[in-house]
Amino acid sequence: MGPYRRPRLRLEPLDDGQVLVADAEVCPTPDKPGARPRCRREVYLLPLVEQRFVQSDLLEDGEPAGPARIATYEESAVPQKDGWIRRSEVQRSLRFKATGITIAESVRVRDCDPAAGANTCDEHELMRYERELAWEDGRFSTSRSAWGKARTP
Repeated sequence: MGPYRRPRLRLEPLDDGQVLVADAEVCPTPDKPGARPRCRREVYLLPLVEQRFVQSDLLEDGEPAGPARIATYEESAVPQKDGWIRRSEVQRSLRFKATGITIAESVRVRDCDPAAGANTCDEHELMRYERELAWEDGRFSTSRSAWGKARTP
């Protein structure tokens, strides 16, 4: 991974404390000199623990998912047996309320005929999904994202 660009920091409530919300663009190192990499935005959650902002883990359905980091956009393209391509994308946002944190996801799945061009796709599925992000025992936990189901054939 390359450098972070356009960072933003803000404090949000977290139970009886606070969480530092750091979001920035993550840009991969370009393959070729002069190439512009496609950057993606990620949100890092750093809870205030004993007067220090600390990195914490994220669990999805009880399974470790790495540090508490949420990608705001992801996409995939999976070739199908009939030659079409299933294009999936997810957009995420975080909502902070006095009652907790919610991850809002919008998942779009389209089946595209590569012979007809990129703009010729059949809408396969569009889902809007919300899941709670809980702070428990020094780590964040949530249910599994619908994204894993959407990008499989």
